[in-house]
Amino acid sequence: NTIMKHSLSDKERIELVNKAKAGDQKAFNKFLKINEALLNYIINTYSSKLSYDDIQDLRQEALFGLYKGIQQYDVNKAKKSKPEGYIFFWVRAYVSRFLHQKIKKSNNIHVQIDKIAEEVLHEGMTHHRYSNTDLKDPSEKLLDKENNLLLQQFISTLPKREKIVAVYRLIGNKKG
Repeated sequence: NTIMKHSLSDKERIELVNKAKAGDQKAFNKFLKINEALLNYIINTYSSKLSYDDIQDLRQEALFGLYKGIQQYDVNKAKKSKPEGYIFFWVRAYVSRFLHQKIKKSNNIHVQIDKIAEEVLHEGMTHHRYSNTDLKDPSEKLLDKENNLLLQQFISTLPKREKIVAVYRLIGNKKG
């Protein structure tokens, strides 16, 4: 992917940013179109392991960053820097924040599943939704207990991710 150079002068780009900052939607759209390759480059850099929906969310965050960068840009403070450098700092910041929140949320889910898996492996499967502790026949209760023990032993041999999925699918609502 190559990033295309645009044909506007520095002065024209600054005027475009100032118009967009003042609320001119056409100026914002033109700035977006001129810098679309750079925006897509940033998004594509991080999108290889994301779902379609997450990529769309990432694109939305990048656009929020673009908008924030335009709103925060001050030509008097920027002096020699080009508006794109400052504005795309905000794009990368919003993209990074989105990815950090996504990873944090994902890790939190895995920690919760690991905790449930450990509880099930240590406490037994008596609370999972397939447990049948209301059987009348004691031999059926014994068989159910033996099956739970075999299931625990089998689950303990699985790789971590498979163990998490198996336990998650089996336990359902522990109170139910």
